[in-house]
Amino acid sequence: MNLEKVMEDDVLARLLTFNNVIVTSHQAFLTEEALNNIVETTLNNILTFCKKEDLVNEVWYDTETKKNSGGIKTKKIII
Repeated sequence: MNLEKVMEDDVLARLLTFNNVIVTSHQAFLTEEALNNIVETTLNNILTFCKKEDLVNEVWYDTETKKNSGGIKTKKIII
């Protein structure tokens, strides 16, 4: 975490000045529906990968920019 980064959200910056404000992380993924969707998507991705089909939810990590990028890869990985 970069502590020197300037906060660009004026509303959040103002809220953080109040002693009765607590900022917590977003937890929507902990619902039963969301967890079921995560499991279903993951299992479908595994089956699709094993069948050597194109993955629709594939995420790539760019080693040059050190960032994730979504999308379908142009090269297929053959195992």
